[in-house]
Amino acid sequence: MKSEINRSMDEDQETLLSTLMSRKRPLESASPDPDGDECLPKKSNLSESESEAINIKVMLPTQVTGAIIGKGGEAIGKVQSDTGCRVKMTKSNDFFPGTTERVAWINGPVDAVLKVMAYFCEKNAAKTDASIKGDIFDYKQTERSKEIKLVIPSSSAGMVIGKAGEYIKSIRETTGAFAQMSGKDLVDARLQERVVTIVGRNAGDPSDMLNAVRMVLDKVSTDVNSTKAPYTNLSYVHLTASKLAATLSTLAAAAAARPNSPRSVASSLLYHTHQPSFVQQNPKSQSLPFLHPVA
Repeated sequence: MKSEINRSMDEDQETLLSTLMSRKRPLESASPDPDGDECLPKKSNLSESESEAINIKVMLPTQVTGAIIGKGGEAIGKVQSDTGCRVKMTKSNDFFPGTTERVAWINGPVDAVLKVMAYFCEKNAAKTDASIKGDIFDYKQTERSKEIKLVIPSSSAGMVIGKAGEYIKSIRETTGAFAQMSGKDLVDARLQERVVTIVGRNAGDPSDMLNAVRMVLDKVSTDVNSTKAPYTNLSYVHLTASKLAATLSTLAAAAAARPNSPRSVASSLLYHTHQPSFVQQNPKSQSLPFLHPVA
């Protein structure tokens, strides 16, 4: 009788142990070893997400930026919400050197970036007119509404041009849009950036320009310099300020060399600093009292 009781107890213990083990296994699978790889986020998911995001800059005429941003930033906010991109812009008086155009920085997946570019093209076509003066990065006498001017790292220029110019030629042949790389001498060497001017056939249909932009992005996205400073910096005011200082230094040297002709040097100073292009690039210069003639 006693042996039967012991046998029954043993069976009950085995049943209880089996039940506990069956409950424990799913808990172990849900809480892996903290020292094991299962605790870490899947690296493949992270790398895919990171590799999808790219950086690109684009120049925008001042006539267009207000419409792009919208009242209280509502328009650009909606674009960011709709596309998932981050979009930033230089301040109202912070222009790309040698131009009177502001620069927008876009960060996001390629397809989303192209949607932002399409929005820019739409506003550019609607708001620009013949009164916009060209700059050194425009292609001949092309209407500004038919252009996209990308600002890329200098280190990407060779890839966009390709061996013996093959890649930039293929952009033209594949998309129908004209693409031109700025010369090294057109951009301040300290900037480490170049400008790709893309010219489309019809401002109302920017598809050829956007296809060309995609081909440029295919190259820029592989350049590690596009992901870090100085390319990710979004201010050019330090360069225009140094240009102002250099101009004043040159005129001061001229004054020192001609001590008996202060009036001619002063006239030269006033003439140069009141030229429309100089005023647009150095708006704060007009607040300096010595740049105004005494009545």
